[in-house]
Amino acid sequence: MKKTLLILFLALSFSFAPSAYAESVFMFHFETIQGKLQFDSTASQSVTKGEDPNFSLVEFAQSHPVGEYNLALYDVSGARAVETQFNKKEGRFIFEVPFFSIVNKFEIYLTKENTLILSGSLEQFVQCNGNGICEVEKGENMNTCLSDCANGHIKYSQPTIQQLDANKGVIIDPKTGEAILRDMRSVQSQTSSTNSAQPITASSGNSTQQIALIVAAVALVVFGVIVLTRWFLRRHKQ
Repeated sequence: MKKTLLILFLALSFSFAPSAYAESVFMFHFETIQGKLQFDSTASQSVTKGEDPNFSLVEFAQSHPVGEYNLALYDVSGARAVETQFNKKEGRFIFEVPFFSIVNKFEIYLTKENTLILSGSLEQFVQCNGNGICEVEKGENMNTCLSDCANGHIKYSQPTIQQLDANKGVIIDPKTGEAILRDMRSVQSQTSSTNSAQPITASSGNSTQQIALIVAAVALVVFGVIVLTRWFLRRHKQ
């Protein structure tokens, strides 16, 4: 099963989170009638967003399930963002996959035949348009839109700049009290100025020192391996 680097990155990021943390998930509502998989006819929506404290993003990223059906999620750029397999169950059941605010559609295939059987839009859940501009007025922030609001060269929309300026550079979620966006313009400006003002000789000197440290570290490791090998051989002969 293929998974994107996005899943692996998030899995690593959340591996230190408390076990009680509830993961956001897409919940696919299915039912099996006469052996055929279809969406639950009694559900108001075929796919919903939910919170599941028992769902582990880490386990999902590390798993390699093999199943009768293949579920693929696509992001706003059209790229296949998530792919996993599953088997149907008798009657009604829910299948969960990680929620990503940049995903806007899904497709479900029969694994062996690679035949499309179900598909649909997830546009109602999109909070990240991936256009390279952080737009808090559209629901984008550091939590919902990593690609636009948490990269190395962040650009802000004018309404976002106005909110940041009005809130001293930090936008807080009124429900949780969590900082969901921080103004990085001054940091980026300082970094750019430092890089442009740094003498070439200083950079060369730093590179030379780094190389020397790396060589010394490698030499130390090799020396240690030689010592341990000789000690092991002596013990073996005894």
